[in-house]
This record gives sequence, structure tokens and C-alpha cells, in this order.
Amino acid sequence: MTHRLRLALASTLVALLGLGTVAPPVAADATTDAATAWLAARQEPDGGFEVADFAPFETPDVILAIAAGAQSGTPWSTGEALAAVQALDANGAAAGGTPLDWADEYLTANPPTAGIAAKFIVLVAGPLGLDPAAFDPSGNGAVDLVAAMDAGKLPDGSYSLPAINDTLYALLAHDVIGRDAPTDTLAYLRGAQQANGGWSYDGAPEGTDTDVDTTARAVQALVASGVPTGDGTVAAALKYLADLHQASGAWQFFGSDDTNSTAMAAMAIHGAGWRLHSSCWRTSSSSGAAGPYTNPVAWLRSQQVTSGEPADLGRFLSQNDVFSEVPNTSATSQAVQALLRSWLPLSPAPLARTEDFDDVPACAWYSQAVAWMAENGITRFAGGTFGPKSGITNGQLSLLLWNLFDQPGPFTDHPYTNVAANAAYNDALDWLLDAGLINDGTTFPSKRNVNRARVLNLLWQLAGSPAGAPDLAIADVSDTAPFADAVDWAIEHGIAQLLPDGTFRPRQKVTRAQAALMMFRLASTQPAWGEVALPSTVEF
Repeated sequence: MTHRLRLALASTLVALLGLGTVAPPVAADATTDAATAWLAARQEPDGGFEVADFAPFETPDVILAIAAGAQSGTPWSTGEALAAVQALDANGAAAGGTPLDWADEYLTANPPTAGIAAKFIVLVAGPLGLDPAAFDPSGNGAVDLVAAMDAGKLPDGSYSLPAINDTLYALLAHDVIGRDAPTDTLAYLRGAQQANGGWSYDGAPEGTDTDVDTTARAVQALVASGVPTGDGTVAAALKYLADLHQASGAWQFFGSDDTNSTAMAAMAIHGAGWRLHSSCWRTSSSSGAAGPYTNPVAWLRSQQVTSGEPADLGRFLSQNDVFSEVPNTSATSQAVQALLRSWLPLSPAPLARTEDFDDVPACAWYSQAVAWMAENGITRFAGGTFGPKSGITNGQLSLLLWNLFDQPGPFTDHPYTNVAANAAYNDALDWLLDAGLINDGTTFPSKRNVNRARVLNLLWQLAGSPAGAPDLAIADVSDTAPFADAVDWAIEHGIAQLLPDGTFRPRQKVTRAQAALMMFRLASTQPAWGEVALPSTVEF
């Protein structure tokens, strides 16, 4: 099961460390110290940091960056975070000059929308240990950020449209305050994902106007909500990020390497259980990702100003610098958050699995699936190899499916005279025959290789034959084909993909690696299941 790092709200917010090994945060160093010093020097007389005059665009992120830079170790200390932020007092002995004074005044004067309330929960109240249901750092009247967030939830599960970021912050806020993510909100987010695996700023599911920043925040929100990283939606998003990662180490925004986009993507990948220094996350996420690999963290560090005008020292460059004589704080704040990775990403997933098969590379597109199978006893280490490139036979597939579903039985012996009495898959055939998933008769083609349509049709039926997937009108899948519903279901939930030309090729033979990945996707993708008893091997 997925283990999550969550904060439970009692009189204060207390960090609880989930089970499972996660990638650790990074300690502050000269780079982040210089960045937080530059941020502190940008404080305005009201205590805030709204250099771009587009409140509350900058101050919440600065507050989190300052809080992250103040951490002396793990777990996260809300006391250290609060002390560091309160120490920034633009008015000295006079009242009203801290970042929290600014936040208090802003929220009092501007009753927050759901998205703004959620943003303050995630970036300010949570990390500083302040009660989001009675946010009142200046002591002049509390604002209930939780109620404001809840009030802005729309019938479709989203929060204060048109920007999907509001919904993403709401999901993150649920994790901060110790709530389960609303199922309708997760369904809305899944439905807003575009065909290329990304999300657009406005959440439109059609078209190609996606961006790295929104997609990275969506990955963080899904993982923080307990969605496994093998889930079809998360996997498609990670492939999107892998395919857009540049040789420089950066991600781009409007065609140029961008600090904010790179910071956001780095936090998403870390949150999904990967270490950034290795290209393993990239080759595991996309079979098409290739070429030189540069650590995104190294690229981020290269964007810090280390010489020149004293007023610039410590800040991170941004492609938005050309639009203003005075650079805003956003790039530097998010760079600090990404370099330290201490508060965000929330509830990171356990580190990626490892496996011991001699013929399975550590970082192939199917490695995580094979490791999951081995961990759950679905496949064995017979001879130390898995045979990922070999075609999977009917007998092998039957055995893997039987193991996937916790070896049900016993059932009446099958009648197949051509299957040896000591065949490893005899019990599996008894089960499949009893379930009506293979045909009666005296023989069974146990050594015949299985095609894509057959694998998905079996998985669909074992998952309860869920209805409701849209008819995708795939050119080489007839509406009357017995596997048509299964293919639509599999594509809808990311269990299988169409080929680049838009076809499915139902008769194409399936390798053992491909079968492993299909089963892993099903075991990780909760919405793909119908009304059936779940096996113990599922990830959610």
C-alpha cells in the first residue's frame, strides 16, 4: 500500500513520518543561504514580497523558502520555520512588518477564494504550524482557511475555476490538514489530463496547450493524495516530464530553459520516489527518453547570480526578468524549495523499487513492474532471469494472473489432456476455467504466444468488466470485436497505449515485459477496477 507523510491537525500541526523509505530532504548550503538572504532583502514595508504587485503571487512562496532554509535537520520543524519568518520584520520595533502580518492583513481585506485559501494552507499555515481553521498571526480576528477552501468546491469536484492550480492546491491542502483527498476531485483531475500526459493551466482536457509547471504540480497533488506512482495517470505525467527534459538539465517554458519550470518538475520527480542525480527516473518513465543526462539540480544551481551587482547576488535568473526592471521573487523562491525539497513535495512516495533479475536493467521502462511482481510473489527468480523480451505464452500468462489474484482455489480440475500433470499453471487453468475466462474442451494452447487483445480482455474481465470508458473509435478495433470494450478501458486508464499512428494492433504479440507493465498499471490504478474483491497485490 502507499504510505503517506501527512500532518494531523490537533492544537498544532505535527509532522508524522510515513512507513517506507523516501528520498531525504537536502540540507541548506551556501547556495540556498545566499538565495534566502536575497529574498529577505526584497521585503517591502508592509512585510510582504509582492514585487510584481500581483498579490498574493509571491509572498506565500517566499515564506516557504525562508522556512525551508531555516531547517536544521529532519523532520520538519514548524518552530524553526516560524521563528525564521517572524524574524523578518520590515518595521523593526513598530507593529505590522513581518510576512505573517502581511498575510493576516491580506486575508482580512480580501476574503480568500478556495484556491487562495488552499495556497495559504500549503505554503504558510502548514509549514509554520499555524491553525488553518483559525489563521490569525496578528491576533486581530481569525480567518478560517479550511472553510473558505471547502466553500469553493464546485459540483464537478474542482475548486474555484478557471485555473486548475486552485484544485491542485486544494488536494495538497487536504494532505496538510490530514484529510483524504475527495474522490470526485481526483476524478476531475484525471479527466483534465490531456492525451500527451500533461495538464494545461486552465484544466482543459482537449488540445495540446499543456505546460510543465501545471503538470508537475499535478504529479505532486496526486502522489500526496496517495495515488501510486505506477498509476496510469501518474505514469503518463512522468513520461510527459521525461520526454520534455532537456540535455541542459532544464525544462522549458515557451521554448526557453526556465527556472520555475525546472524547480517544479524536480520537486515532482523527487515526490514520485526518484533521485534526481541519476537518469534512472527518465529512462524508467519513458522508453523514448535518450541522450545525455544533466541533473536538474545542477542546472538550477547554475542559474544563481554569483557575481556582479551586490543587489543581484544570490537571486536566481528567470526568463521573466526581461519584463520588469526589478526581478520578482518567484524563481528564487521556487528554486530554494526545489533545492532543499524539505516541505514540498508533500508526502513523497517511497523510493523506486529494485529487483535482482540478471536480464532486467535497473532503469528500463518495465523495471518497476517486474520488481513489483517479484516483491508480491507474482513471478519467481527461477534461474535468476525473467525473459523480458520473450513472448508471453498462454500458460505463463495464466500463472501470472493467478498469482496476481492471490492464487484462488481450489477448483475442479481442468479437462485439458495436452497439459502436463506437473505444469506450473495447472491450478491457474482450473481457476480461469471456473471463472469462464477460457474455453471448455480437451486441449489448451498453453505454449501459444498471447496478443495484446487477449491480455487486455483478460485483465478487463478480472477487474470486473468495468463499463463507462468512452468509445475511442480506434481504426483497427471494430466496435463489434469481443475485446473492444477492454481496449477502450485500457487506453482510458493508461493500462495500455495506442501506437504513435493511432492504431492499437490487437494481434501484436506481447512480451513478458509488456505483460508485466500492463498488470502493474492495473494493480496501481484504482479507477480501473469494477465491483470485485481486490487482491492483496494492488498498490492503492
